[in-house]
Amino acid sequence: MRVRAALSVVLLFAACGERDSYRRPDGRFRVTAAIAATGPAGPTTAANALAAAPADAAIVVFAPAALPPEAQRGARRTLLVGGDGPLPAGIAAAITGANGADAAVDLALLHCHGIEIPARIPLGAQVLTTANQAAGGARQTGPGDVVLQLLRMQHAALLSGEPTTDVVFRLGFVQVRDDARSHRPRAAVQAAAQRHKRLVVSSKVADGSDANVDALVAGLVDEGCRAIVLASDGPLTLATATAKAAAQKVALLALDPTLSTPASCVLGCEPAQLGRAAAAALHQLVPAGCALVELHGEATAPQFAAARHAFHEALQLRPN
Repeated sequence: MRVRAALSVVLLFAACGERDSYRRPDGRFRVTAAIAATGPAGPTTAANALAAAPADAAIVVFAPAALPPEAQRGARRTLLVGGDGPLPAGIAAAITGANGADAAVDLALLHCHGIEIPARIPLGAQVLTTANQAAGGARQTGPGDVVLQLLRMQHAALLSGEPTTDVVFRLGFVQVRDDARSHRPRAAVQAAAQRHKRLVVSSKVADGSDANVDALVAGLVDEGCRAIVLASDGPLTLATATAKAAAQKVALLALDPTLSTPASCVLGCEPAQLGRAAAAALHQLVPAGCALVELHGEATAPQFAAARHAFHEALQLRPN
């Protein structure tokens, strides 16, 4: 069902022929250009679009499109949708998926104590602005955040960080590839595990292939890990590891923004949530409305198409 829904979003944008003109019925917001800003010609195409855009237009950059240089953006408000890390200089707002590492570690510890954990945790988005960055940004509540709050209240003693037993649990962690973006969840998982004192983390780094991740996860099961956290940017297929973990009653917790990896529990902020949060941020930044220039990657990529579709729906934008 999820695959069919994602495909329908992609087909929607394909059917629109990548139109560069969308408008809200009352005219408050209107997309004057939607530019594919990746590939060799991307920077030039984006520069030309920005040169022709109104001076008071807002720029909406959907990752993985690159952020244009400040000289090209000028004084225009710019929103960055997707990606991660701190707020870039000169950006009005950056919308990222909430970090699920703390939640994954808490759920792993609950599993180690024999407590059943949810199969799916849809997290909210994180909105960073210059005003709230020092405080860590503004967190949008997702359905999974409510479930997490109830679990944390119910099992506050176990999750307090104070040991309730002399047993030390081994927690596995696998990142899909060796890049800067993948290192961040590993650091967050290790920091969260240190707070619990009775968790020892064994980390592995894969080569980006499902087969290698599968082998590394299966190896961590053999090492005696009671729970394993996987960090990826998309769905994984782990036939051997999934079967082995189930047989050994090991919890697999997948940090996956598509919420599609078959696991004991999958956590992530769906692309549509990012799109809705971006629309809300734009409403706050420019309540009277403005022209919009969209820079994006491949329109056929389901994650980014879903974020753009949700952004358009929240702003009530329709093709002209």
